Amino acid sequence: MKKVLIAVLAVLILFVVIAAFFFGGEFLLQKNFDNDGSYLFGGVGLACAKQGDLYGYINKNGVYIIPPQFETAYDFEGGVARVEVDDQYACINIRGEYVIPPQFDWIGSCAEDLVCVKKGGEYGYINRKGEYVIPLQYEDAGDFSDGLACVKIGGKYGCINEKGLVVIQPQFESPVTFENGVALVKVAGRYSYINKNGEQMISQRFESARMFSEGLALVWLNGRSGYINKTGDYVISPQFEMSGDFSQGLAWVKVEGKYGYINIKGEYVITPQFDWADYFSEGLACVEVDGKYGYINRKGEYVISPQFDEAEEFSCGFARAKMNGQCGFIDKHGKWKHMYGEVLSYYDDGYAIVVTDEKRFTLIDKKGTELPSSFDGFVCDGVCRPAYRYCTEKDCYRYIQNESSDKCSYHGVEVFLPKCKMDGCYNRTYDGGYCSEHS
Repeated sequence: MKKVLIAVLAVLILFVVIAAFFFGGEFLLQKNFDNDGSYLFGGVGLACAKQGDLYGYINKNGVYIIPPQFETAYDFEGGVARVEVDDQYACINIRGEYVIPPQFDWIGSCAEDLVCVKKGGEYGYINRKGEYVIPLQYEDAGDFSDGLACVKIGGKYGCINEKGLVVIQPQFESPVTFENGVALVKVAGRYSYINKNGEQMISQRFESARMFSEGLALVWLNGRSGYINKTGDYVISPQFEMSGDFSQGLAWVKVEGKYGYINIKGEYVITPQFDWADYFSEGLACVEVDGKYGYINRKGEYVISPQFDEAEEFSCGFARAKMNGQCGFIDKHGKWKHMYGEVLSYYDDGYAIVVTDEKRFTLIDKKGTELPSSFDGFVCDGVCRPAYRYCTEKDCYRYIQNESSDKCSYHGVEVFLPKCKMDGCYNRTYDGGYCSEHS
């Protein structure tokens, strides 16, 4: 018996060694990542990278394990990734083999056991073998979350369980997505909250609202924002011109044109004094004063004085910043690290997308070590990063999205989408009105 156990252990060790070699040192099995995180390499050690017009998957050495061959591709979820071939969607495993052959007009997230699919204008659900569990029948449908999925029947949204039974009758004007047993719904142009039984948790309805964050939800009433708890009681009455979700115990608010921070009791921790303010991340928040950006701590003290032309929140100990035409990452002391023509923020697995001198894209780790190869883009969270092409003007690294132009708005071509009209919302819209969150 002992010899058998030793033999089995040897085989397992050999498997791990081979897998590590093949996948650039990454263990093959899916890791359990926080669903709220953003990861370039996911749990299987593969990142979706674009070469020319096609997508494939690389390891952490920048080597294609699955060659570029897909028109569209997404991150791996649960060891499976969605891809598009000849205008049909399919699912592949980490070896690039089809788990579900190309046959659908669209496929949803593969993170759950049941996967939403679209074919012939209708939506249904399949298992990971590609077998229908819930037949094609819905006008619209979403991924399962908390054991429920949102479906559209007769022009209204409701929810079904994993057996396909309607558990919340279609009655809402906007899609229903549950987080921690609570969903934000829209009825007669107003927003409220329901539980998983479809029961209204809060009687009052709001002009606009957001999901709960750190126990409180941001709501708008009579053009002012405030915060409620899960019983619908105002913890902080609507009084602010603009405000944000709570993050690390604080939320930014705008009062008489200036930004400051409050705690969950509504008390000012940092009095309104900034021209703009962002959420706290890793203990620091980015603020703007006189057109320059810097960082404060939770006491409102400057840790990095306002000096940057552009700046973003900290992630993995670094923040994207731009000053005098230079772009790169700064550390929490404000010292420059890893300078490039353009960079995107670090993802939660410690990798960042950067632009090379040839205006191609590669990845760096937290030490600044580059992949030996460059690419035409990457996919993270289902979105191609960067989403747009770069301006062709010399030494310009601004994004453009107008397919008929090679120049950005900085060089005389207006191509940026307008912002949502809702106060405090920074989502982009195509028609200059309200975004889908506030429409």
